Amino acid sequence: MKMLKTLNSLPIVASFLAIAFFDACSETENPQDAGVWEDEPAIAINESSSSSENSSSSLLEIKSSSSVVEESSSSVKMESSSSYKVKIHIPENHGCTTAPNVYTDLLEAMPAAKIAKIKAGSAKEPSYAAIMMKDEKYGVLSAFVEKRLEVLEKQGAAHDSAWIQAAEELLQELGLDSLLADRQMPVYYMEYTLFYLYRSGSDQLKAYLVDDFADGKLEPKNYCFSNKPYDTFDQVAFNFMPIGCVYDEHEILDPEAIIKNIWRKCSGMPYCSDAMVGMFNKDSSLVCKSSRYYAYTITDNYTINDDTYTNWEIASPLDVETSGIPCDADGKFVVSRKNPERSYICTADSGWDSTTTVKIEMKQIPCDTVGALFKSKLNPGGVYICRDTVWTGEYLWNREYTLNAWDKATPFEAEVADVPCEKNGEMIKSVVAPDSFHICRDGIWGLATRLERETYKIPCDEEGKHFESQELQSMYYVCHEGKWHQFDEITCENGARYSTANEKDKKYKTNYACKDGKWYSSKDESWEIPYELYFNPNIEYGSFSDPRDGRTYRTIGYRGTTWMAENLKYQGTPETFEVDKKYCKSDNCKNSGYYYTINAAKQACPEGWRFPTNNEVALLSTPDDSEEVSVSSTRKLFNALFSQMNSLGLGYDGLDKYGLSFTKTGLFNREVYVNSDYQYFWIQDTGWKDITVAEITTYEIKSRKFSSDINNIKAPVRCVKE
Repeated sequence: MKMLKTLNSLPIVASFLAIAFFDACSETENPQDAGVWEDEPAIAINESSSSSENSSSSLLEIKSSSSVVEESSSSVKMESSSSYKVKIHIPENHGCTTAPNVYTDLLEAMPAAKIAKIKAGSAKEPSYAAIMMKDEKYGVLSAFVEKRLEVLEKQGAAHDSAWIQAAEELLQELGLDSLLADRQMPVYYMEYTLFYLYRSGSDQLKAYLVDDFADGKLEPKNYCFSNKPYDTFDQVAFNFMPIGCVYDEHEILDPEAIIKNIWRKCSGMPYCSDAMVGMFNKDSSLVCKSSRYYAYTITDNYTINDDTYTNWEIASPLDVETSGIPCDADGKFVVSRKNPERSYICTADSGWDSTTTVKIEMKQIPCDTVGALFKSKLNPGGVYICRDTVWTGEYLWNREYTLNAWDKATPFEAEVADVPCEKNGEMIKSVVAPDSFHICRDGIWGLATRLERETYKIPCDEEGKHFESQELQSMYYVCHEGKWHQFDEITCENGARYSTANEKDKKYKTNYACKDGKWYSSKDESWEIPYELYFNPNIEYGSFSDPRDGRTYRTIGYRGTTWMAENLKYQGTPETFEVDKKYCKSDNCKNSGYYYTINAAKQACPEGWRFPTNNEVALLSTPDDSEEVSVSSTRKLFNALFSQMNSLGLGYDGLDKYGLSFTKTGLFNREVYVNSDYQYFWIQDTGWKDITVAEITTYEIKSRKFSSDINNIKAPVRCVKE
């Protein structure tokens, strides 16, 4: 299976050579402190030298402006300088369009005898890595081995056996012998990884490290980087492996394992083998884990390969707290020592898994009484509650989910866990939530409602007894049939109207009207209120029947002009125009009328009726001669223009005094509903010979011209008689 790399336009080793993640090994005596990680300049690549006549593989010559690399068929020329020049080994056909199957290609390239030796795994036989290092050209690996090879040959060892011995010693010194015996991988993974770790320049290895291996040993101060954070090694191979556009996951995880094994060798840790899986190392906070290789394809998404691997990984709280505890029985659990709300449960087939203590402790106790409390025995001080629903915050909104299960109780819920709920209606003031009260209902404590809080200990002993809420403006509680109710929840007499003023500020009023036994509040959205309730029952209206559709409108005279007392609801005909009903807010058109474009509005008023003029609108803002002109009186006048069932402004006396019954309508600018607290309607400005809109608020009345194209505006129409 292959995986896609996002940087698919880079040269084969551009990511390797472009950014150096670290540079290993400082001159320090302490292996734990050895190594300096530093960023180095980008390295230029000459891809034209990626072929060789002497090998079926290819070599990439990494050029340097200060040196020339000399090539031989068997080795890389060694120089007695501070660094050794090398050539990095690159396999053939390893690029953006093709990625080799590293295991198939590895075995196919070997003679059958070598394959048999590898599969046999005999301790007497050389490792496949040592064999490949000898038979292939690996610039970096050869640089290490050849120095040691010279010493062995001078001691009388044959060339082939000396090479194998030197290669095996190098793997052992770097801590890779156990890794390669347990995990087959292409040798060129080591080629790239070791150059990445121990390079000195664009085409050079550190000479002191290569020279150090001449005796078959490596000093920790020269090659260790165990002071580096272990978690920085994850995905580090992306920085240097030539994975091209498509990669096998081994190309990331195997070089990463090489780095991690050198680190663990320097840290004095054993190899993470299958036999050690689950072992936790306290000094390093690492745990030995077994994992599978995952691969991604476009057609079948994530697929698990058969390959597994072991590695030391950063220990999770689960790893730490279950270390040394056998998972040998389904359902066996361990409560976290650090967080007793968290527990770990054993499944024999898959091992330990993280869960909550409440799920373990309450597994056998049914959640069949919503609100019931249970004191935890496993989590000291913990309290559980039986919930039917739970609210979960997600981004900028909350969602309610069905739960029907035991859940952790909030501090407010938990504070009455020791208090018996024996008397219905009994209330206890909360300590953790000072403005809240607990109330006992049928043996279960719950959150007291506002009505329950405010009527607590006030006897409901007289039908119709009432008093005002101290928490909610314009709300009264009424004693009805032996129980306290909000007055607007009690069945009312059709046509009844009621206005409430808050005792704290009497100028704030809420108007109520009764229709079909139900109270409607002026604070409700207008489309929820029956149409008939918008008009003042104490005013005698005129009427006009539109011959076009038979709809009847109430009319009212105001200062010499006859106005429709409601907004137009004419939908037009196919021969004239068709009002687009999407220009209604919900089904508000039944009360506020339709919203018309300017072209439709010009055709909307019936014959004998027209738009109001600017002067007629201006008269709306002029008080009666008998009224004192002041800010207060002007506000009273504007409020007197609005319907008794509106949610605008302050509740002054005399609301809907003139019977014009304006309501909040807002308007549409393009398809966006705006200014919902204002009344708008189209007007004819005779002074400018132009058409604009009137904007009426509880504070002012004015003509409004929008900066955007007037054809984008959809507003109501209020007609006056010609």
